[in-house]
Amino acid sequence: MIIGAGPAGLQCAATLGGSGLSVLLLEKKTIVGPKVCAGGLTALSEGFALPAEHTRSFDRQYLVLNGKTRVISLAKAIRTIDRTELGRFLLGRVLAYDTVQVATGVSVVSIAPDHLRLADERTVHFRYLVGADGSLSMVRRFLKLESRLHLGIQYRISGSLDRMVWFFEPRLIKSGYAWIMPHTTYSSAGVFFNPKRVAAKKAIEALHLFLDRSGVAYGGAKLEAAPVNCLYRGMEFGRLFLAGDAAGLASATTGEGIAYALASGEFAAQRIMDPSCQSGSFDRLLHHKKIQEDVLSLLDSAPGLQSLLFRMFFLLAKNPRIQKYLTG
Repeated sequence: MIIGAGPAGLQCAATLGGSGLSVLLLEKKTIVGPKVCAGGLTALSEGFALPAEHTRSFDRQYLVLNGKTRVISLAKAIRTIDRTELGRFLLGRVLAYDTVQVATGVSVVSIAPDHLRLADERTVHFRYLVGADGSLSMVRRFLKLESRLHLGIQYRISGSLDRMVWFFEPRLIKSGYAWIMPHTTYSSAGVFFNPKRVAAKKAIEALHLFLDRSGVAYGGAKLEAAPVNCLYRGMEFGRLFLAGDAAGLASATTGEGIAYALASGEFAAQRIMDPSCQSGSFDRLLHHKKIQEDVLSLLDSAPGLQSLLFRMFFLLAKNPRIQKYLTG
């Protein structure tokens, strides 16, 4: 059984689909896909054959530090994808298997070691349970694992812009950043930060300042927010598994989570099918997350030097060998 039909849950279900096991995928929303997310895809997502027709690609990146713009070209472009389109695509893969049942509009109210209690008072038993139920995961709470939540806040702005822009201003948002990420029919403009270091109100004020400086109109757009769990404490706990944000598999440095969700959902399924299965690619992903978060720890340990450290990082990022730590 899988709770949550985000990228992690859908990838897990699709991987299990050909195993002969009976799979029930539960999603509390009535529609699969929509989520507050900038939709960024780095090279970490390569190998999952995501639909190119629903993405935009940007190899030139505009980095704005304290009002000064620098431009770097990436050896591997960063892409964007709308989460609703991604959900539809992954759901199509899942529905190709008769052994997988998808139930939407279903809420889980309690978890026991071998069964779930649903909001309609049904009890559903499971042999294995995969918690792919997001940053506020009920399965994670059942396992009594702590979380470390960062926050992403964004506007979905009508019309697609032509530049991917990253804003850094330590005096306002510390080691966080704001972004403009164009999609095919709209643009995401938001800010990602640690709420223990920056108040949400201040982060929103900074976002408005960046957009005003850039001449980006956001009036009338709805402000959306979502927590991002970045604290990884493992993904396999006996017959219970965690995947994606539920496992804390998002980068605390960049907020990137889609690639981690796909990889962990797939690996959870592989471990269910073959408990002896090992995944070097998943281990490398964890190593990448650690490298990024070590950089973040350095930034946070020296608040007075953050602007200098950012400048040094931007210089290093022009080197293709360094870029692999930025984009996978």
